[in-house]
Amino acid sequence: MKKLLKVIIVSLFSILIMSGCALNSPKPYSKNVTFFKLHLSKKEIRNTIIALGKKDGWYMTGFDDNKVIAEKINGKTSTVVTITYSSNSYYLKPNNSDLQNTLDSVLAD
Repeated sequence: MKKLLKVIIVSLFSILIMSGCALNSPKPYSKNVTFFKLHLSKKEIRNTIIALGKKDGWYMTGFDDNKVIAEKINGKTSTVVTITYSSNSYYLKPNNSDLQNTLDSVLAD
C-alpha cells in the first residue's frame, strides 16, 4: 500500500512539473510582423520585395517559396537579413530598420 501511494504521489508531482514547464516555455525569438495594405499574389509579393530591396542597394536572393535573403555591403561590413512572407504579412530576421522602412513605404498597412 505504501509503495502504491509513493508511485501515485511521484506521478502527480511529475505531471504538475511537466505541465507547468510546457505552459511557460519561452519563445525562440519575437517576430516583428508587418501586415500588407495591398492584396497581392505570392509571386507579386516576392517580386515587389526584391524590387524594393534592389532599388535601395540590397542584393536580393529568392530562397524557398516564402523567403528572400537581403544582403548589403557597406565598406568592410555586411548585413544579411532574411525576409519571410506570407499572403498577408512579412517579417525580417534580424530586424533592420533601413530595410523595414523601405518595405513599409509600399507594403505596410
